[in-house]
Amino acid sequence: MPTTTATPSAAEARPAAADDLGAHSLAGLLERNARAFPDKPAVIHPAGGPRRDGTRPAYRTLTYGRLQQAVEELAAGLTRAGITKGTKTVLMAPPGPELFALAFALFRVGAVPVVVDPGMGVRRMLHCYRTVGAEAFIGPPLAHAARLLGRRTFAGIRVPVTLGRHRLGRARTLAAVRALGAEGGAAAPVAAGRDDLLMIGFTTGSTGPAKGVEYTHRMALSIARQIEAVHGRTREDTSLVTLPFYGVLDLVYGSTLVLAPLAPSRVAQADPALVVDALER
Repeated sequence: MPTTTATPSAAEARPAAADDLGAHSLAGLLERNARAFPDKPAVIHPAGGPRRDGTRPAYRTLTYGRLQQAVEELAAGLTRAGITKGTKTVLMAPPGPELFALAFALFRVGAVPVVVDPGMGVRRMLHCYRTVGAEAFIGPPLAHAARLLGRRTFAGIRVPVTLGRHRLGRARTLAAVRALGAEGGAAAPVAAGRDDLLMIGFTTGSTGPAKGVEYTHRMALSIARQIEAVHGRTREDTSLVTLPFYGVLDLVYGSTLVLAPLAPSRVAQADPALVVDALER
């Protein structure tokens, strides 16, 4: 697999007053925050996604307590569906609360999310997925249609999960995964070693072939600490996030993230007035 390794800081990672890092993991930090301030806004997001008619979107708020509840339910369900420690999992959730709930659920069970920039185009995306050897696939119905058409690319997928309302092929719906988790009760988080693989994020491919960057738990925590130190991040901050996956850091710090009203694959087409409106509000 053509992967490269992110180089961590030599400093030990201790983001956001985290003297007691929960299992030294991002999932542990989110759980700590949810227990400390369950009613605090975690994710503020446009209701129904970005609008193309220029009207101001309504926004909804997800609290830390509700987010952690969703993470625990999904983690239990994903485990029972067969996504466990070390399972490389394509994650193609659109911007919204589900993206963060799924990401932290995967972190909690020790699975390895595989994240690709959707703006690179279908052909390049398929090349990335072909090289990584994923075993699970979580995405919307359209993505599963591409998966079924590209059987060679996704030959190793054994646990497909669709974000749609209806099953596609062998895929379970996300609602069915949640039900699995509710039936068996919450599962304890998997202990993660600092050098265990956390996720694989592909570069955009703008300067050459896209490369899969392997991040360990140690690297991710170190990155979080350095950003916290350089930018003076605290849990009192509110961030407008245009690259959704970076919102994971806000949830580690205990701050509030606002998802910008734009499509990450079409940033150049974003309406500046709506972005300014989100900043002001």
